[in-house]
Amino acid sequence: MAVVLLLIFAAGCARTTAMVEGRKLIEQGRTEEPLAVWNAGSRRSRTDTELRNYYVRTRDLYVNQLLYEGEKARLLGRSEDAIAVFQRVLKLSAGNVRGKPGWRRSGPSKAARGGCTGAGDVR
Repeated sequence: MAVVLLLIFAAGCARTTAMVEGRKLIEQGRTEEPLAVWNAGSRRSRTDTELRNYYVRTRDLYVNQLLYEGEKARLLGRSEDAIAVFQRVLKLSAGNVRGKPGWRRSGPSKAARGGCTGAGDVR
């Protein structure tokens, strides 16, 4: 019985520690570091659905903000900025369905990537 209570207490401490540490980083103006802290905390305490949900919800909100910024940079012709933002999206959410196409659209043209350069181009 004492072992079970100790394990429950330890799991609760892991969540509390991750939440507090992440929130301190947010207060310092950092955004991506807390996501890593909350992700690590949720992996350590796999049964803590509250921490996992908080991490996923916060990550998704931040990724959506980055997608907006990346698309805005792309539309303004700032390709390098857009590529950097979309790479951050893919780092945080590798399977993001809007991140990969945004990254591809922001990159160099097909001609610069080695694609067809004109009607007379024969390979």
